[in-house]
Amino acid sequence: MTTESVCVVLPAYNEGSSVLGLVPEVLNVLESCEVQPCVCVVDDGSSDGTIDQLVALRQTEPRLVVVQLSRNFGHQAALLAGLASVSADAVIMMDSDGQHPATALPAMIASWRDGFDVVNTIPEAVPGKSPGRRISGHLFYWVFRFLSGLTIPEGTSDFRLLSRKAHEATLDAAGKRPFLRGTTSWIGLDQSCVFYTANERSHGTTTYTFRKLLRLARDGIVGFSNRPLLIVAMLGTVWSIVVGSYAAISIGLELSNGRDVPGWASMVAILSTMQGLLFVMVGLLGAYIGSLHNEVTDRPPYVIQRLLSAGDKH
Repeated sequence: MTTESVCVVLPAYNEGSSVLGLVPEVLNVLESCEVQPCVCVVDDGSSDGTIDQLVALRQTEPRLVVVQLSRNFGHQAALLAGLASVSADAVIMMDSDGQHPATALPAMIASWRDGFDVVNTIPEAVPGKSPGRRISGHLFYWVFRFLSGLTIPEGTSDFRLLSRKAHEATLDAAGKRPFLRGTTSWIGLDQSCVFYTANERSHGTTTYTFRKLLRLARDGIVGFSNRPLLIVAMLGTVWSIVVGSYAAISIGLELSNGRDVPGWASMVAILSTMQGLLFVMVGLLGAYIGSLHNEVTDRPPYVIQRLLSAGDKH
């Protein structure tokens, strides 16, 4: 009998209708891989009765771990709460909306058994993904690679497998504003990729709004690179030299010719541009100071209201 244990972490926010069907499907697939299976569902402050349905399901399925957060903390915090609540030889992060297929799990486990600590997944196609989101995704990965120096396989989400070593390293390095796909790249170790075909969402529409995606991108870039500060500082220096040179030339010509030098419109344009750059610099500094504030205050990224783990009766 195999002694390898694999746990799948599923964050759920108002996705009770889809996660209830996904849990037994995942357990069946894991059993076919000849491992000791476990599924951990993190209820991220749902308001559709998800937690009640999960508690009821757990009465007949002891291999289900249920984590209830005290409110909605966001997808990344919910994933981190799930990772911190389980222990297994390998842990797989997976969405609850049905787009991440359980049929990809055997290939991920096989790659892990080949010795890889992190098994990333890349969708060959994502049904229903708009051109705007596709383009913005390409842009984000390019900007992130340029600014951070880290390589995240383009197109990956948080659907990935972590060995016990990678799991522990990810928990240690996640921080207060987790960006897990960046963290799993940062820890290094031996990594591989598995390709899969994404499913249609089983119910409803995505809860990842454009605003949440922007916040995720901000946390990823600010959390893993200080290069934006260096770039803006360099631009500020260059622009200061340009403005200073223009002013020096204007004063020199005025003193040598004894008359006003035309071109005040150009001067105003330069100063206005510099003022705009200053606003960008202040905003960028604010993002980094905000991130630093979150780390210094040492508030946890989530609060667990209830945890039903193996061995609990209710």
